[in-house]
Amino acid sequence: MYKIICTGNPDHQGIAKALTNVYNDITFVSRSNGYDLSTSEGLEKLKNILPNFNVLINNAHVGYGVKRKVLEITREVWSEGRVINIGSYSEIRKYSLGTFYSTQDATELRELGFELGDEKFRVTHFMAGPFKSTAKPMSTESMDPIHIANTIKWVLESNFQVPIIGAVQISDPVKNWHKELATKYFDK
Repeated sequence: MYKIICTGNPDHQGIAKALTNVYNDITFVSRSNGYDLSTSEGLEKLKNILPNFNVLINNAHVGYGVKRKVLEITREVWSEGRVINIGSYSEIRKYSLGTFYSTQDATELRELGFELGDEKFRVTHFMAGPFKSTAKPMSTESMDPIHIANTIKWVLESNFQVPIIGAVQISDPVKNWHKELATKYFDK
């Protein structure tokens, strides 16, 4: 039986909200309910409640390195469990668009997940493409986050380990947008 905790605010459009359509019983932690994970106090509060769960969806991006800290704390608290780290398809150079900090942060999270994961502490790195979100509005061509939520459910229900997975909806407008930006940043 999964006892799921997710970083992020389910009141905003995005992955957290989409997860409420997939799971009936899920706990969310975010600034809106007293868990500011960008502070040591917020991280300590999270650490104190983690023993009540066995699945973490490490979703909310609240600052550089915060998701890595959340993963490290979770590994410290749990000897076994499941973690889904939400990374970004910007980890792929073609789609990075010159956003070094975002790309570097997601890449470091992926590498730490590979390092900390094992047979009992399963870590999946999910490289998500642009999705509809309150926090970072994209074009109307962006992916509906329900596809990400359903993929997370599939990963959790798999009887095998999925160390890395991705989902991206590349429509012609999104593809052309990337092509223009890649030309701007990489084809100098």
